Amino acid sequence: MTRDGELTSIDESIPEQVQVFRLDQNYPNPFNPTTTISFALPEPGHVRMRIFDMTGRLMTELVDQALMAGEHTVSWSAAGVSSGVYMYQLQFRDALLYPTRKDLAIILQRLTERNYPIHGASDHGVSEAIYLQDPDQNGVELYCDRPKEQWHYLENGLVHLVTKPLDLESLMKELGD
Repeated sequence: MTRDGELTSIDESIPEQVQVFRLDQNYPNPFNPTTTISFALPEPGHVRMRIFDMTGRLMTELVDQALMAGEHTVSWSAAGVSSGVYMYQLQFRDALLYPTRKDLAIILQRLTERNYPIHGASDHGVSEAIYLQDPDQNGVELYCDRPKEQWHYLENGLVHLVTKPLDLESLMKELGD
């Protein structure tokens, strides 16, 4: 929980079977100084939520992380920010799915050879992902799914998602010699 135009809270509910991506109107609207934004994800993925003023200037980034499928709620406190009209943007899964781990290793090698900046690499238990930014600073995820027989499950039957550093050396070994 923070203040002065920053994220005040994020609530991740237990995932229910969400069928479609949904972004709700913030409430209350108008607000002073806190508002809540709800959204639903049909599958796990990387989410980025940003607040802009009417000139398009980035005010704050509320979320930049992998989230589970389901209903989510984010609160924003605009205390300390000038009154006015603000827009929020939710970016979900600008992602490219590669069919195999070897294919992901090939793209990693190509990026490395071209000195393209890599902003992160994560092992989510069910998938492995490399994170980049496009020229407009939008996040892009390059990933491959693990075979379902390698997934781990919680006692309640839900898939156990994690976010651990991706072992890039192990990934590159997929290329062989």
